[in-house]
Amino acid sequence: MKLEFLTQFFGRNKDAHEYAMHLIKVGRKDILLELNKAIKVIGSEQTHSILQKLSEKHGVLTPNEERKKDRVAFEKLVYSIHEYSEVANCAGRGKLDRLPEPNKVKCNL
Repeated sequence: MKLEFLTQFFGRNKDAHEYAMHLIKVGRKDILLELNKAIKVIGSEQTHSILQKLSEKHGVLTPNEERKKDRVAFEKLVYSIHEYSEVANCAGRGKLDRLPEPNKVKCNL
């Protein structure tokens, strides 16, 4: 039933379905109606450009953009933890006189 609803109003594209569900969850009926109209007028073969333009216009990221943003943030966090552990290892062994600039951790173990 949910798939039938999404297909009827937003075409067959799974990204459009995912974005529509996200918009429903965050209560953005205005964008939802705009998405529906754009897909009807322009066609579902242009779904990706429609989603991109709506995301830019309204500042509501598509689920793919959210995942990419989360992945980048996670990678930065992992890098920071790794960099911190390198500094901590060097400092713990008395090999550092002062904290190095970011990305310049060198330790003679």
